Amino acid sequence: MALVPAGRLRPWLALSVAFCLPLPGAAADRSEHAWVRSQRAAAEAMISKLDMTSFANSIDPGRTAGKRTLAQYGFTELSTFDDGWAYAKMADGSWEFGIFVLTDGSRTKQLCITDTAVGGGTYRATIGIEAKLQPDGFWRSVRLLGPVVGC
Repeated sequence: MALVPAGRLRPWLALSVAFCLPLPGAAADRSEHAWVRSQRAAAEAMISKLDMTSFANSIDPGRTAGKRTLAQYGFTELSTFDDGWAYAKMADGSWEFGIFVLTDGSRTKQLCITDTAVGGGTYRATIGIEAKLQPDGFWRSVRLLGPVVGC
């Protein structure tokens, strides 16, 4: 199968994420492609710079003044994957957030966020948000997105 032209990669990516399928052709070796490395780096940055208090999620009941990031709430086990997802997990492995960058603008990003109880839990929520860079260097959710393919 031929490599998908860069301008046509987004639909393939959405299908890949939604159905856990490899990207077609030479793009199947995703770890070697600059676009995937860029997406993974953007997702990693969001793990440390996304203001978790700016949108509804399962942290809400335990919200504490002065805390905003996943690390501040104890999500310190970080991992990234070749498909562009980044995850932050509680040290005990009981709870995790996943972030995938759908659009990667310098001042505005669209993100897919998963919020999951793992290791026996049954809670899983997925949300699409639009986040904007704030003057303090953190990203704040400014809009909820409707259903997002592959999110």
